[in-house]
Amino acid sequence: LSSNISVPYIDIQFGGTLISQASNSRELTVSSNGNFTNSGTFTANDGKVIFSGSNTISGSSIFNNVELSGNVSLSSDISFSNSLTITSGNLQTNSNKVSLGTSGTITESGGTVIGNLEATRTLSNSTEETFGIMGISITPSCDNLGSTAVTRITGTVITNNSLTSSSRYFHVNPTSNGKATVKINYTDDEISSFNEADLKLFFSEDNIADSWYKVSGSPTVTAASNQIQQDVNKLGYFTLHDNDGFGESRPGSGYALDFDGTNDYLTISGLSNANISQNQTLIAWFEWYGDTGAPHRTIICTSPDYRAGLKLMSYYHGSIAAWVGNNNGTSEYLLGGGGTPTGWNMLA
Repeated sequence: LSSNISVPYIDIQFGGTLISQASNSRELTVSSNGNFTNSGTFTANDGKVIFSGSNTISGSSIFNNVELSGNVSLSSDISFSNSLTITSGNLQTNSNKVSLGTSGTITESGGTVIGNLEATRTLSNSTEETFGIMGISITPSCDNLGSTAVTRITGTVITNNSLTSSSRYFHVNPTSNGKATVKINYTDDEISSFNEADLKLFFSEDNIADSWYKVSGSPTVTAASNQIQQDVNKLGYFTLHDNDGFGESRPGSGYALDFDGTNDYLTISGLSNANISQNQTLIAWFEWYGDTGAPHRTIICTSPDYRAGLKLMSYYHGSIAAWVGNNNGTSEYLLGGGGTPTGWNMLA
């Protein structure tokens, strides 16, 4: 292309080449209902392709700048080295994906990408990364997490505990995992069935059934900017819901449970090795808040009977303790002393 042109369609056949003249920011406009088909070679350089109507993009292509003002459908993966701007209409990926690579950005001022949108960036400690402004930002709070691929899936809900999530979720896949502050943007349509003030962030390591749980703590929801922010201990899959029941009642790997010291407890059922018949080691980490109002604070108990099974106790009449109980009502005191625990402790 040596000048700006408008055409009804583009068909780059096998062996053919279309090159946008470098350093001139040439514009190629594909008019309404015209398709962009690439079976050969397309070199965008610093040019722009404008889709002004209902179009289909076929054949894997790397674009520099693209502007959409209509509905566009993909039948192949495409990627961008600079920018994708959607002023109206939607870009439907179907089973394909749109990649922003390591440098591309997206502006969704009047429409959105429905389907799979991905970007790869490097996460550095205490530095916020917006992944091409695709609706998520991550600021590592403990370490450099390295090259990180993020995929945004829009238009698909997740079902867990018979509840359905917002119609957008993210998969964050870092080289090294760790703690971070996560900000996620949403549209009104994506949360139309939820109470925005009650939105919560949910996490899963693998996005399989019954693997989702609410991120511990309270998020910050900013309705004016359609954004939820929360500190997380691990990166993985994220989605939104306003009902605590969407997630499981378990913290998952890398998290801790917060018990009220009165009547909170966790029951683990269905374990084939729960009955201890040989040497085993139970280990518990706990943080003590200083409440000594009750004589017992049990962390792990292998039997519902008071004097049966093995117990690890964070507080037993003034000290950390462990004991073995027998079904005949007697017990053997194994460990005690050390005074009232403070801060984080490990008991084994």
